[in-house]
Amino acid sequence: MNISSRVKSHRVILDEKESEELIMNDKNVSKEQLERRRDEINTQLGSVNQDLQMELDHDMEEQAIEIEQEEVAIAMEHNLRKELNDIEERLERLGDS
Repeated sequence: MNISSRVKSHRVILDEKESEELIMNDKNVSKEQLERRRDEINTQLGSVNQDLQMELDHDMEEQAIEIEQEEVAIAMEHNLRKELNDIEERLERLGDS
C-alpha cells in the first residue's frame, strides 16, 4: 500500500471521529448503533494493524514519512481500542438492563 492510500485510509478514520463522539456522548444511543460503531472500529483496527505491519521503504525520505505515519497509526489504534472498550462496557450495561 503506498503512502497516498494509507493517508486516505487514515483520513476516513479521522472523518468518522465526529460520528463516534456523537455516539459515545449520547446517553440514548441504541444497542444497534453501538454494535454498528463496534463493527466500524474493528474494521478500522484491521486497517491500522495492516499499516503497522508494513516494511519500510528503502528510500530514507520515504522512511521518515512512514515512521511519522506509524506514530499516528499507533495513536489511532490506542484511541480506537479505548473507544471499543467503552462501547463493550455500554453494551454490557444494556444487556444487564
